[in-house]
Amino acid sequence: MSTMSEIIRERRQALGITQRELADMLSISDKTVSRWESANQMPDAILLPDLAEALKISINDLYGISSTEKETEVKAFPRPKSHITVSYKAAMIIGLVLFLFGAILLVHINTIRFDTGDRALGNIFMYIGSGLCLAAEIVYIVLYRNKFFYNPVYLFDDIRLGNTCALSILAVLIVIFPMCLTLRITYLYELLVVLLLGATMVMMIFQKRSLRAEEINTSKIISIITVSAISLCILIMAGVYVYFRFIYKDPLAENDPMMQLIIELAGESPYEVKARMYSFMLLAAVMLSLLLMNHIELIIKSKRHHTS
Repeated sequence: MSTMSEIIRERRQALGITQRELADMLSISDKTVSRWESANQMPDAILLPDLAEALKISINDLYGISSTEKETEVKAFPRPKSHITVSYKAAMIIGLVLFLFGAILLVHINTIRFDTGDRALGNIFMYIGSGLCLAAEIVYIVLYRNKFFYNPVYLFDDIRLGNTCALSILAVLIVIFPMCLTLRITYLYELLVVLLLGATMVMMIFQKRSLRAEEINTSKIISIITVSAISLCILIMAGVYVYFRFIYKDPLAENDPMMQLIIELAGESPYEVKARMYSFMLLAAVMLSLLLMNHIELIIKSKRHHTS
């Protein structure tokens, strides 16, 4: 059976077209066509429908599959619509810019101006930005990836844009806000960050499964360490909540009426506030670092697949 490189070369010569002419039909360089025909590179799956059309053959013919081999018929991925990919990328970038602008505005208000009048404006920018990123990712998956996380053709954009935006938002929530005391670290705030961390980790796990489905090896050890460490961090945070809510009793409050009044008004002791803030910043930074390590691995692996 002929190889794909031989089939491309033979069909091109049979049609009497040059490598440059074939390249112009596909909006690629003639060097890429030359690499295909010399078997130094395989055509990207996204180009197969156009390549088959330009050579006036079917996808099966490109793979050298005869009509008697229908059980091994190769299913081509749908041709991407450029306006959808452009809209997705634009929405993710605009959403991230809005979110970061709102975050910077809040930090400025709370650390320099000390004016709470514009705080709502900063929150609005943050909510719109993060909501736009989330909506773009959901719409992109539903409309554009028929099998959700298992279609590898668009995986590179998902990792490069979706994961980057998610990690950037998490970095703002974990690092910038606690460091600048823009938002008070509450148990509800911790829960929000943990949910976002968990959702990002799940997305990365599915992306790794997509790469493995394409026979691209990913590190299972990194995934196991990440899931285990994040689970341990979440348990420690939950332990802090249980300890201070059901076990800990402030010794100063028993003999100090003023301290009792402060605890009643605040709903918690100053020690609980400090323990929650320090544990959150430490553990959340660890979880973010682990996700970043997975993101770097996905970028490297998917880029190899994207350019192969």
